[in-house]
This record gives sequence, structure tokens and C-alpha cells, in this order.
Amino acid sequence: MLATTKSYKYHRGGMTITLSLLLLLLALTSAVYTANTKLLDVKIADAHYRKDQAHIAAQMGLEHAISHVRVNPSFSGTLDKRGAEKFTIQVRELITGGSHSVLGYRGDKILTIDSTGYSSDWTSASDWHSTRVLQQKIWQHAIVRTAPQAAITVSGTIKVGGNFKVGANPNGGGNGVPLSIWSDNDVTLSGAGSTCALEEFNNAGMCTTQAYSDKDHKGSDILQNDTGFPDDLLAHTFGYATDDYLDLKSIASEVLTSCANLKNKASGFYWISGACTIKDTVGNFAAPVIVVVQDSDLKLNAGAEIFGILFSLDTSKGANPPTNQMTGHALIEGALISDNTMDLSAGTLDIRYNADILALMTNPLGCGTPPCDPPKTFNVVEIIPGSWKDF
Repeated sequence: MLATTKSYKYHRGGMTITLSLLLLLLALTSAVYTANTKLLDVKIADAHYRKDQAHIAAQMGLEHAISHVRVNPSFSGTLDKRGAEKFTIQVRELITGGSHSVLGYRGDKILTIDSTGYSSDWTSASDWHSTRVLQQKIWQHAIVRTAPQAAITVSGTIKVGGNFKVGANPNGGGNGVPLSIWSDNDVTLSGAGSTCALEEFNNAGMCTTQAYSDKDHKGSDILQNDTGFPDDLLAHTFGYATDDYLDLKSIASEVLTSCANLKNKASGFYWISGACTIKDTVGNFAAPVIVVVQDSDLKLNAGAEIFGILFSLDTSKGANPPTNQMTGHALIEGALISDNTMDLSAGTLDIRYNADILALMTNPLGCGTPPCDPPKTFNVVEIIPGSWKDF
């Protein structure tokens, strides 16, 4: 009986050791499984992190490319960035306005941007890393869609008086057909003034002796009550309907509440949302400006010289439109446009149609043959909705 008991105890001890080893093995297996699971989780999280890094880098590449085209409108080709964010961008022309009527304007372009972003562990093309490819199409065009056809363009009646001198667009009415003033309503000339060719404008006294038009004679260079006049001057000039003027305002170089500091501004597109009095030189031949005065009175004092386009905009079309007043001697090299009745019957105003200045505003490259100064000022780059792709 005793021997049997001892044998049982020995057997029981062996089972205890076996169970202990089995439990240890199960624990070790569980630990290995848990470690492998955790390692897999880490790898998955790391892969997501790398993927997100590559996606962010590719998106930054798109933004970089768009900014680069804004600064360098003639750019096409490939750029690489190998800093904290790594990406490769390729910019190529898809459609050019010169030969594709779908764009409607010479110089317009549709560009395709391909951006490849890399994760931060990228060191060479043969390394293991994450990549992401994004694509975006953009529309590149000039701010001014149609160059003014006359030195003065007015939607409404226009009275020109005082001491005025207007140098006509030599081809405003067609090849070799001069156009000084263009309106969909009556044009009244009074005072001591005249319109003439640019050569006569540049020679003192000749604009009076060899005038196209004056208070006693209205020549063909003044086109009034024109049935073909644009319904919306803002849309005709900038491609934005008056109802959508806020979209045009959003791409201005700067929005100002007055014209007091325009003399200190560089070449660009300035939107004035308050009363505008100009008495200084604004812009120059090489660096002109576009000034849009919205729903506010415009006044040109003695010493005012504007190089570019001056646009008086009435968005309300109400009973009390903005007024336009000349005092002293003012000069505009470029064009004056108003979508409301204009009274220039006092002061002295010289307006010379300047095709060279206006050409800087109607070509997204800023000039006919790049590089030129300033090429980027009047270049607009817009993202085409729905063209973003994630490969």
C-alpha cells in the first residue's frame, strides 16, 4: 500500500512538471504571437505614415508648381525638391489658346501638373520607400481678356469738355481705322479740346490743328450709340460678369479703401473700394497698373499721371452712380473705362491710347517675347475644378 502511494506521488510530480512546461510553452507562444502582432501593427502604422508623408509631399508639390507658374509664366518642365519634403513635379502644356478656339483668347494655356511625393526615408530611386502621384490641371491667362479698343470707353452718356486731348487707338475700329471714344450712348464734346492721331498727340499744338474731332466736328473716330457695344464692360474687359465682380476682386494684387497710397505701389492690379482721388504718378511705362474704382467717386487732380487702365465700376446700377471729376491737369497713358455715365466737362485731361502698355496686360507672359519685366504681374493661374486626380 505504501509503495503504491509513493509511485502515485512520483507520477503526480511528473504531471506537474509536464503541465508547467506546457503552460510555459503556451505563454511563450502567446508572447511571440503578441509580439508578431504588435510588430505587424507597427509595420502597418509605419506604412500608413509613409503613405501619408508621400501624399502630403505630393500635395506640396502641386502647390509649389502652381506658385512657380505664377512667378514664371513661361515655365514648363521638371522640378525636384529634396529637402524635408521630397517631390518631383512636371508641368506640361495640354492646350494653348493660339491654335485652340476652345480657350477663346490668344496666350491662354491649360497646363497639366504631375506631382510625385516621396516619404521621408527616400534616399535614392532604388530604396524602399512610399510614393504618391497627384495630378492637377490649371488655366493660365492674363487679367485683361480684351484690350480696350478706344482711349475712352463708356457705357452710358459721356461729356468731354474743358481742355482735353485724346490720342486715338490707330486700329480701334479695324485695321487702320482710328477710335478715340466708344460708347453705347451719346458723346458730347465741348470746351477747348480735340481727338487726334498718336503722332499729332505727341507734338504740341498738332492735335488741335489736325484733329479728328472737336466741339465743332465729330469725326468717325468717335463711335457713339453703337449697337454692338458690350452688354457688360467688366466681362468684356476682364472676363468676369458684373454680378461676379467679387471673383475678380479676389485676384487683385491689393484691395485699398482709397487711392492715397497708389503712388507707392508697384506694378499690379489694385481694387479701390472707397472714394479715389489721384494727384500723383501711378505706375510707369515698364510697370503699369490696373486700377478699378468700385461704386465710388473718382477724382483726378493736378499732377495725376496713370500708366495703365483706370476703370470706374458701378455694381449697383442705381439712381446715384459714381461721379468722375477732373481738376487741374491729369494724364492717362493707356485707357479710361467706365460702365456708368461720365462727365469730364471740367479741368484738363490728356488720354493717350498706349498699345505697348496694354499689351503687358493682355498676355499672361507679360510681353510678346519672354523674359520681360514684369512678366508675372498680370498673370492669373486658376485651378480647374474637378481636374484633381490621385493615382
